[in-house]
Amino acid sequence: MKDKKHAMAEVQAKLYKQSYCPDEPFEMQLNLTSLHADAKIVSIDYKFRKHHEGKMLVQQGTAFREHIRTVIHGNVPISGSSSSPISETVSFDVPTRLVSPSFTTRHTRVHYGLQFIVTVEQGHLFKNSHVMEFSIPLIIANLPNDHLLRIPDLTAIQNYRESKECPIFFEAGLEEPPEPQGLPSDLLGPLTAALIPSPPQQQNEHNNEEPPSYFSLPNLPPQLELRKERKERTVYLTRPAKGAYHAGELMEAVIIPGLFDEDW
Repeated sequence: MKDKKHAMAEVQAKLYKQSYCPDEPFEMQLNLTSLHADAKIVSIDYKFRKHHEGKMLVQQGTAFREHIRTVIHGNVPISGSSSSPISETVSFDVPTRLVSPSFTTRHTRVHYGLQFIVTVEQGHLFKNSHVMEFSIPLIIANLPNDHLLRIPDLTAIQNYRESKECPIFFEAGLEEPPEPQGLPSDLLGPLTAALIPSPPQQQNEHNNEEPPSYFSLPNLPPQLELRKERKERTVYLTRPAKGAYHAGELMEAVIIPGLFDEDW
């Protein structure tokens, strides 16, 4: 941690988990050591912030826009002498409001960070105050790991650009969604190859008839019908959509010429 010119303190942060979920307690250990004998840490404030970034390739380059929202903020009480190394515990409950899982799509990225604002006083007779900031990235998930076994068949979530599954709507009284009907199109090729009858071989003298294949039946069984699949469509707007929420507060995107990076 440093000001505009010099390093002021050494920061060590220890997180006890790799990711956190809404409505879950957050706790970390924060250690601050001043690098100057005449400097002491006066106050430590933090902000749990949500970053929403969007970008899109345009003809002139890459249009980029970022919106940062402070979800919660607080103060870390300093116990003991502020001139000695400080070791404090930062804890709060991750709220459910305004907190969605971290994710990255082709044009949008949502990620979180814990920003610290530290005020340091330096000097004996004439004191100068320095305000420094640093941020620690946090990952927000939507389901704790210990709940994974409670939901059947939930082992991984496929990327939205690779998945063709349609949204499923079901009655709220059901304990779990109904099983999807039909087969995905990815299985159509192997299934067709498996059901196509093999070349006719030498028949015996009784001339036995082969059973009809499924593709010769007038109506396919429900198990062999293709499942309805999602088709992704991209729409580009030159101005805010009519009736869009907070459309009047949106500012013009910053266009960065010569930048065509599609990876975040």
